[in-house]
Amino acid sequence: MSGREAHHLARVLRVRRGDTVICFDGQGRQMEAAVRDLSSSHLILEAGPPQQIPPSPWAVHLGIAIPGQGKLEEIVSSATQLGVSGILPLETERTVVRFTADRFKRKMEHLRQVSVETAKQCGIGFLPEIRPVTPWRKLLASFPEYHRVLLASVEGPHEDWKKALSSLPVSSSVKILLLVGPEGDFSPEEIQQACQAGARLVSLGPLVLRCETAVVASLSILNFLLC
Repeated sequence: MSGREAHHLARVLRVRRGDTVICFDGQGRQMEAAVRDLSSSHLILEAGPPQQIPPSPWAVHLGIAIPGQGKLEEIVSSATQLGVSGILPLETERTVVRFTADRFKRKMEHLRQVSVETAKQCGIGFLPEIRPVTPWRKLLASFPEYHRVLLASVEGPHEDWKKALSSLPVSSSVKILLLVGPEGDFSPEEIQQACQAGARLVSLGPLVLRCETAVVASLSILNFLLC
């Protein structure tokens, strides 16, 4: 092992010869490995047999309108902790921060590293797929890929969460898309378009939440109801 991970183990965690570490690939495989040798630039590990972590019977993909500076990192960390399978940064009518393709490609590398660091700290075996910026129209066209699309909105009329999740197929590959808007919510036109495309409106209560809080609240509700 070399590079960032080797430096972290040797210089931050200060592992020594004979110590045991857990290695994982972010796709459900992990193994114990013993440190056999180390230097300032690399480690030599002796790996044990790989183990497969059972996947969740459902996959939640988070569509989040790109928030203000610094918040996307917090959202990626929280979403990783709460077990999402994919993160779709959205370009909506009220999105303030805009990215060029090249700029967001660099941003994606940083966000992926945030996800990796979170997974290491929390012992999570699966990393979410972080996708390129998705325009609203393209998102609407992807709704048929999901068994259920939920949109957390301030304005109603809302549907009960349990009712919105009812009649899901019994399958090991159920896909749910959860949409959380920017500060000020999705525009009325976007909400109408989403509903016409099959989304179900759900509420996070009478208070207006910041987008990073809304992500944690809505994913927590989903985890509670689906588990």
